[in-house]
Amino acid sequence: MESLVSRVLNKCEIHPDGTVIIDDWDLDRVYLTIDNQDYVIRMWNIGGTEKLVIIEWTLFLFKENESHGTRIEAGVCRFKISN
Repeated sequence: MESLVSRVLNKCEIHPDGTVIIDDWDLDRVYLTIDNQDYVIRMWNIGGTEKLVIIEWTLFLFKENESHGTRIEAGVCRFKISN
């Protein structure tokens, strides 16, 4: 999970001043607090092979009193699976 978060933040050029907190996660979302702002990584089309996992993602920023997030960036992460 930390590797995915790190890659997404690097791709989005988000460099936190403080701690990145992974508040929660489920099958297709990771809920984050970064510098007192709420973000969600939404994962799409999780797939791959037995040696590679491919995750398409979109990062959203949620501001106070908003019912939906603002899209920041989208991308793809690939993770090699070692034995």
